[in-house]
Amino acid sequence: MSTNPLKEAVLQLKTMTVLYVEDELSAREEIAYFLDSKVNKLYQAKDGAEGLALFKEHQDEIDIVITDIQMPNMNGLEMAKQIKALDMDVPIIITSAFNDSEYLFKAIEIGISHYVTKPVDLMHLVQKSAKIAQNLNLKKTLLRTQKSLEHYQQAIDERMLLTKCDKDGLITYVNEKLSLMTGYSEEVLIGKNEQFLWNELEINDGKYNEFFQRLEEEQYYQDVVMYSTKEGASLIVDLTAFAILDEKNKVEGYIFIRNDITELINYRKLLESRLNINKQDLREKIHFLSEYQKALDLGTALCRMDITGKITYANSTFINLLGFDGQDIVGNNYFQVCEFGSGSNSVDILKQNIYEKKVYNASVLHRSIKGKQVHLSSAYIPIFDVHHEIIEIVCIHHDLTEIVELNREIHDTQRELIYTLGEVTENRSNETGNHIKRVAEYAAILAKYSGYEKDIDIIKIASTMHDIGKIAIEDNILKKPGKLTGDEFERMKEHSIIGYQMFKNSKRPILQAAAFIAKDHHEKWDGSGYPEGLKAEEIHPYGRIVAIADVFDALGSDRVYKKAWEEERIYALFKEESGKHFDPKMIDIFFEHLDEILEIKKQYID
Repeated sequence: MSTNPLKEAVLQLKTMTVLYVEDELSAREEIAYFLDSKVNKLYQAKDGAEGLALFKEHQDEIDIVITDIQMPNMNGLEMAKQIKALDMDVPIIITSAFNDSEYLFKAIEIGISHYVTKPVDLMHLVQKSAKIAQNLNLKKTLLRTQKSLEHYQQAIDERMLLTKCDKDGLITYVNEKLSLMTGYSEEVLIGKNEQFLWNELEINDGKYNEFFQRLEEEQYYQDVVMYSTKEGASLIVDLTAFAILDEKNKVEGYIFIRNDITELINYRKLLESRLNINKQDLREKIHFLSEYQKALDLGTALCRMDITGKITYANSTFINLLGFDGQDIVGNNYFQVCEFGSGSNSVDILKQNIYEKKVYNASVLHRSIKGKQVHLSSAYIPIFDVHHEIIEIVCIHHDLTEIVELNREIHDTQRELIYTLGEVTENRSNETGNHIKRVAEYAAILAKYSGYEKDIDIIKIASTMHDIGKIAIEDNILKKPGKLTGDEFERMKEHSIIGYQMFKNSKRPILQAAAFIAKDHHEKWDGSGYPEGLKAEEIHPYGRIVAIADVFDALGSDRVYKKAWEEERIYALFKEESGKHFDPKMIDIFFEHLDEILEIKKQYID
């Protein structure tokens, strides 16, 4: 069933305590009456001094501050400055009829990024407040998740032998348990290659090179490896390694997690030797096999299935992960409780690997009996009969759900913050209401068909900040209804360099892309653009994409200095400017997929 995003956001506002500061009695009574039914608790003050006193008294419970600027005793900006000194993270919404850039820059310096113009549109105020409440609740959830992750990491540190390496295999982190187990201090191990820990026999046999090569190719690999302690003793570990990926899915390092299975291996050898004693009767052999299976069950979540995919056994850990009651999962088809991320043929790929008698490792999305997503790192191991035919498949799983969900929450939070930053710029420059949304969607379509499919998400998000530099342009130029003078236009052109300088030193791919887009989206194919007069391929492809998206939306929208153009007039200009203003190949793509472009325009109409 579809849900109303605004309704959900307003529900989140119900959990907030708000401080509202306004000196004008009629305005304060109207807005306070409106807010009182929509928030958990509302404090009111008639000037900045009274508002500051209330905040100090109730700082632990106040979530959001809404304040006017011009007030007696203490104005809103001074009050906000002192509140930020007490709590830098508290969100403050400024309500003001003033458009003077002096107030905007003072607000930005204080750390205020939310404002509503007067006369206050009550629905706009509640939408802005609800969005802030949504972000605050998300932040609280994220903090709880981070705390859980810290406990999870602590549990791993206490139970596992853990190291982190850079992409060349040099150790950058080692936990205390591994140091104690091997006898090497953290200072000795940091900077050493991972193979420093391996037994010399394993290295001479080429096992380390094979392990690391497979790890680089598959970004995940598991094997049983023999280490040597500082005293020369042998240590047998179940070693699992997986890649740490950056925002572009490039490998920036590896995590090595080990379980000490020395005693388990020795126990297995004892079992094998006892099973091979000719005088041992069958009943005792079955007993030892049962004990061996019990030892395996203690270490991990696992299930078994026949070659048709029917589950024949599942241990309690696997059953609990998927929420089944007891052994009800037995008899179900395994492929009905899991989804493979590489497409509809991925189940066939799994079976093909199994039939070729290979161990198959994958990160697989499973679904619990209640529909909850469970992300598992899974290894599929074939079991052979005496004729070397596969009779069963053993599946060993490790739960990655918390890590996957935390990464998704962090990514969604970053996306929300970037869109909010674009919205601030959009509101200040009086752009059309959905301008940045349409430009982002147009850019995504052009990127998709221009060969930048892997970068679509980056381009889409970064494009929302194409005009971020306008935040530093004076209001008398930015909001001028008529044609700019020569000097005014030169000042306006500086927004592209300002936007580039804001993000050029960032190491985040999205902000790097935003820097290129901000600088190059006013360059022209024939070299007549600004700020650098770049030509053709010298212009960053992201800038060429956003140039088309931005101009198409700008010409088709009403602005303070012009009325919207008719679509046929825009098409004629684009054809004329192909190879002059715009990349001709991208103009061809624009017209080839015009139906998709127009659908976006219709969807996000102002």
